Amino acid sequence: MNLLDFEGDYGRTYDTHIEGLIPAYSALFEIAAATAAALQARAQRVLVVGPGSGTELPGLLSAMPRPPSPWWSRASRCAASARG
Repeated sequence: MNLLDFEGDYGRTYDTHIEGLIPAYSALFEIAAATAAALQARAQRVLVVGPGSGTELPGLLSAMPRPPSPWWSRASRCAASARG
């Protein structure tokens, strides 16, 4: 059994659970997106490692000037569907 199954119960409860564990969890994504937007002229890509349910991806995608690649588009759709 895969303990990190985002298609199952783990994925459905991940966002609620992680927000209780990490103070200002959502604010971290806002800070990351603002930083990416501020640095976009010098750094045109963002590497997201361990995105969990991907809730940070839409904010990062909108902060960066490049059109999304197929992988980013898929990740963004996954994040949107995870939020319901």
